[in-house]
Amino acid sequence: SPDQFRAWAKPPRAEEEEIVAGDGFEINLDDITGSDDINENVFDRAVEYCRNGNVAYISVINGIGTAFVHGTEWYEVNFRLDNALLTEMYCECPYPGLCKHLIAVAIILNSLVKEGLDTEKDFVAIDDSYFWGFVARSTNKITL
Repeated sequence: SPDQFRAWAKPPRAEEEEIVAGDGFEINLDDITGSDDINENVFDRAVEYCRNGNVAYISVINGIGTAFVHGTEWYEVNFRLDNALLTEMYCECPYPGLCKHLIAVAIILNSLVKEGLDTEKDFVAIDDSYFWGFVARSTNKITL
């Protein structure tokens, strides 16, 4: 679950820590670069994040998505997924626009859809390097 992954990946946040979240962004998974809100340099950094496996976890339950992206620290990304449209996108990073974390999540979702993911169904996706790292540290039995 997102809460379980959050506990594994992110340290507790200090209560006084302020989060600046973007508002009103939408990304169409069929045309990610078509959004006027995407800065080319930020897009290039998002692609690099995808190549490096920084998008560690994505889940969508009843159309509500949560993702965890590792950059200088762990950032939680929240969104609504309706068919191929990401809306109500928020990232807890301090970047004031459509950030590389949000764009990287959209790129990974686009890739999963191209591989046959049905966005109408609930799903969880974990980057394989993070998954095996958690398995290696786990003292509990994991059944697949």
